[in-house]
Amino acid sequence: MPFHRLATPPEPRGLPAGRRRDLAGKEERALYSPHLQRRLASYASKVYNRLPVGAEPPTEHQENSTLSSFGEELRKQRELRQITLQEIAESTKVNLRLLEALEHDDFDALPGGLFTRGFIRAYAGHLGLDPEAMVNAYLYQIGHAGAEKHPRAHRNPELPRLQRDRQVSARRWPPAWSLVAAALLMMAALLWFVLPTGGNDSQEKEDEVQPQTAQAQGTSATAEQVLEIVALRRVNVRVACGAENLLERRVEKDERLTFPCHTAFHLHAPGAGSLQVHLNGEEVALPASPLRGWNPAEGLP
Repeated sequence: MPFHRLATPPEPRGLPAGRRRDLAGKEERALYSPHLQRRLASYASKVYNRLPVGAEPPTEHQENSTLSSFGEELRKQRELRQITLQEIAESTKVNLRLLEALEHDDFDALPGGLFTRGFIRAYAGHLGLDPEAMVNAYLYQIGHAGAEKHPRAHRNPELPRLQRDRQVSARRWPPAWSLVAAALLMMAALLWFVLPTGGNDSQEKEDEVQPQTAQAQGTSATAEQVLEIVALRRVNVRVACGAENLLERRVEKDERLTFPCHTAFHLHAPGAGSLQVHLNGEEVALPASPLRGWNPAEGLP
């Protein structure tokens, strides 16, 4: 941020010319001393950090430039402070893959809800930014992206009259294939009641479909899971998501860690009294014996 030149005080009257020049030189050196320059630079950095998210000192070029996305703004603020993603991951205990997803606007890879907001608050706090302002920017970004994916339907007044008539007719009368399908369904129902062998075939088909449906529901039930652990004492913990090892180290007391997973978790730790575990926001009861690849879903009420 450029500094404006401070106005030099008026020369005192009634002094010799040489004395006035000496006083003016001392005042000039005091105004632009290294100590004063450092204080002005510190004040300018504080004012800069108080600017809204994405705001920069106004210039003619920036007034005409387009706004950055949420992820690009995070990356710019991080690079401006010369901080790496690995440093943020180690400080906030947030998975490096999730931080990369934030900077690339890959919101589908995030667990969503309170967990994503917590990640953003931790990221912003490490950079010295306003956490709530960054959360609001994230909510605006995902809301704007959702509006672009699902735009509200409006009637186009410039459509030709014939095309509008076809649209109205299509909404008023069902398509021909739907009428044919309805007739086939009625015939199939009639044959099912009339023919005795039709019932057995239908029952066998239902028996084949039900296990597949149950399996699909079980897969979708474990599609997105979030595990949160809090150490009640100093303890060695290993957390795995399927075959991927997410954590294997000593966890300090009161340290809180969060892990997302699209398959099943496997927890290695001492038994009850060592950890407080929540799976998808619900508290999990730990067994008394040591855990060896234990699935936290088994401890849900």
